[in-house]
Amino acid sequence: MSFGTPEIRYNHTLNKTCLEIDVCVHTNQSNVYFDGGHIRVQYDTSVFKPNIVNTGFFNASFGSDFQTDNYCFYGSNNISANTLDITAGITYNTLQRVLLDTFPKPFLHLAFAVNPDSASHGVAFQTVTAPYGNPTYATSSNAQFNQYYDFDTIIHLPSNIFTFPNILNPIILEMDSIPKIAGVGDTLTIRGFNFGDIKGDVFFKAADKGGQSYLLGLDDQYHLQWNDTLIKVIVPSLVYKGYENNTGRPYSGGAGSGNIKIQTNGGDTNLINNTSFASIKYSISNAKINNNIKRIYLARTHCDYDFQYTLHRSLEHDSIKISVIDTALLFWSSITGLSLQLEHDSNGNLVFEDSVTVPGKNIICLDSTLLKAAMSTRKSLGFILYNSNNIIDTLPFRKTESNIRIKPQPNNGTWCYDLSGTLNNQFSFYQAFLHELGHVLLLGHVINENELMYYGIKSHGDIIIPDTSSWAVKGVLANIEASRNINWPADSGLYPIGVRKPTITIAGNKPPYICNGSAVTLQANSSGEQFSWSTGATTPSISVNNTGLYSVSLTDGSCTLSDSISIGASTLQATLTATNVQCPNDASGSISSQVTGDHPPFSYLWSGNGITPANTPQINNLLPGHYNLTLTDSVGCKTQMSENITSSASELHICFPPFYDCPLGLTIQYPNISCKKPVFAIAWGGSPPYQYGWYIDEQNQNSPFHAQYMSTSNYICNVNLEPRQSLYLHVQDSCGQSVIMEIPPTMIPKRERYTTASWDVDLYPNPALNVLEIHTTDEDNIIQAVELYDIYGKLIDITNANDPSIEINVSDYVSGIYLARIFTRKGVSVKKFVKQ
Repeated sequence: MSFGTPEIRYNHTLNKTCLEIDVCVHTNQSNVYFDGGHIRVQYDTSVFKPNIVNTGFFNASFGSDFQTDNYCFYGSNNISANTLDITAGITYNTLQRVLLDTFPKPFLHLAFAVNPDSASHGVAFQTVTAPYGNPTYATSSNAQFNQYYDFDTIIHLPSNIFTFPNILNPIILEMDSIPKIAGVGDTLTIRGFNFGDIKGDVFFKAADKGGQSYLLGLDDQYHLQWNDTLIKVIVPSLVYKGYENNTGRPYSGGAGSGNIKIQTNGGDTNLINNTSFASIKYSISNAKINNNIKRIYLARTHCDYDFQYTLHRSLEHDSIKISVIDTALLFWSSITGLSLQLEHDSNGNLVFEDSVTVPGKNIICLDSTLLKAAMSTRKSLGFILYNSNNIIDTLPFRKTESNIRIKPQPNNGTWCYDLSGTLNNQFSFYQAFLHELGHVLLLGHVINENELMYYGIKSHGDIIIPDTSSWAVKGVLANIEASRNINWPADSGLYPIGVRKPTITIAGNKPPYICNGSAVTLQANSSGEQFSWSTGATTPSISVNNTGLYSVSLTDGSCTLSDSISIGASTLQATLTATNVQCPNDASGSISSQVTGDHPPFSYLWSGNGITPANTPQINNLLPGHYNLTLTDSVGCKTQMSENITSSASELHICFPPFYDCPLGLTIQYPNISCKKPVFAIAWGGSPPYQYGWYIDEQNQNSPFHAQYMSTSNYICNVNLEPRQSLYLHVQDSCGQSVIMEIPPTMIPKRERYTTASWDVDLYPNPALNVLEIHTTDEDNIIQAVELYDIYGKLIDITNANDPSIEINVSDYVSGIYLARIFTRKGVSVKKFVKQ
């Protein structure tokens, strides 16, 4: 057994400041499974709370390896005024023990409530051999309860292993680590000791100073709870006590991320450590009203837009700055849903003012007198009496009026007007203006160089452009939501911010026309709740199939805004005429279109079968295939159609009777009977006439176009192949389609197959009157085909078969002598018969 390092912590189970320590077990031997043991704690009652067992100032829990049902506490009790005995180990009903190794495993975690104000004392921890015996172990995980052994060596730690510090300075043991937002009422809880029971003060890092100094304490309304071990405060966005090193200012900015400093009522200050670090993501502007600091809300005095800025004459010829300003306004609009814009006259021209202060207007001007800042925002606040839960209160709001001043060039540098990229000894005009608009939208400074609202302007690093995951954007969206939740009094002349004029769009980006009678869907792209269409519908979108003027209005708060759209009609049709080709590889096809429509001119988009898209009424030089036309008129209506180019020639095929059956209906003309050992083929499909070429090749060494052809008929006679030779057939039609096939050796007749060594065929009756029967003398043989010739060698009939015997009707034959050429599986036999 051994002990970990004692630490002072705040214990949530006891809800007290405690001295905590781990009791560890380990071994240098193998097969040692921990059974249980006793721990004796000796302590001074002035350091630990008295009667720790009986009054709930002590807590013990098992380490992670022992947090099972197999181990339990058997008891802990005071055996004297300053000595505690703790007994824990394996249970009776479960025998599964934990295997030990050389690495100390925490067996018990002990927490003792302490008295931080006591004098310094030594605290001793030691294992005991009495009254119950040494800690024990077993040699297997499932040994019986009484099969245990005493440890050979028990470590007794000295009594002065830990000296409790005797200090009066406040000590922070823990702060909640949840990220905070300044100015919305978020609270920060700090636990520790030596805070004192009389309220002192809490110092946050000053966001407006980049954390280089602290805010000088908190106004009283920020303090929620204070005692010797617990402090609870509201995270401020405005402190009227000033900065720690500049108490002459009437107020200071908000709290930023960084260390928290505590000062007791007696003037003692804590030593800063990592435990006292606060994370503040963004800050919302507050204002002091009647000695109370309150959150500011956004409102506007009209329904047409949220923020409109007017340019001062000093910017009239600075097109670069104007372009970046306009981009920044549009960016905040797109990412927040607000309407921020530059003022234009009725002709769409920018408006310029000669004065830097114009009542009711927000002016953007150049100001070379700015001392420290490169840009600065002067904000206008208003106040109304607000009835909340029958309580009349003062509500501060910003009337979407804020003048922005810009230094022509920042101190010790120049402006960079890029909208993205990396800065190199310049200052981003775009980032700085986005930052100032953040102030207009009620954001304060933060201490995070990677955030848009960082207090200072940088000349190095990437230009910061916020997105929906940025804390600055989240803060503005939270401000919009909070401001819209205010029930602005009807007589105040104020309207909710973020009320957007509805804009009618057509679903699918279709044109505003009923195209070929197809309905279009009109949709209002505003997020308002009370829609009213001219058709009487109240849904966000409607479907229309008639021409005419349609409008939609939206009521949000006291604002009613509308938009309208005119829907016309268009009829667009076309007829396609195709010119087909003769051969599959012939690119002589064409497709022409005849178009009728209400709104010429028309555009054509042809596609299909690998052609380059064309914009012509007719496409030529087409191969057989499928082609598409998308036709569009001048108002954007579209229609689609398709046409096929076909070939009169089908695919070329070859068969080899009787080995490969040919399709029904083909005329099969066999070679003359004088052709010995014939191999013949039948071509069909493609485009006749056909050209045949037979050649012999060794292992297909020659191309058919360079081979020496043996025959150009559809058959070849007397084929004799040498070893390693193969017979090939090359057939080509008039379209150039080719088929090349190797003839398997089984299809080439052998000379001995014309003899009747072990098989033959019989014909009867012979002479025959009506039916001639033919059968093989070998029951394993099969008749495949029979050719009948007259006495002059003319082929007059072919009968295909697949049977040992067949019947042929000869009743219509003229009386005389005929020859039957019989093809069987084992060979070919020629027989003579007489027709009566």
